[in-house]
Amino acid sequence: MREIEGQFIGLIKISRSAIKQIRKFYHNLDKSSTYDDMEFNNMYMTQFIQLIIEELMPVKAELISGGWLEFDSFRDLEIYERNLICL
Repeated sequence: MREIEGQFIGLIKISRSAIKQIRKFYHNLDKSSTYDDMEFNNMYMTQFIQLIIEELMPVKAELISGGWLEFDSFRDLEIYERNLICL
């Protein structure tokens, strides 16, 4: 059986009604603690979202129809453009 692998694409929508709560929560986190073995200033966004879920409010994911591509350089983009067949 394959393990489920979720990926975070780096896009977050926060409702206007929740933004003050989330900002206050962030600023009240213990700056001397580690979060998923990372110092506060280097905490992963996914860890921060997990903390919000555990301690503040529910969070939901939006499924992306058709998936997405990740590229980190123009070379990656060139490879996708050359090999991707658009339907």
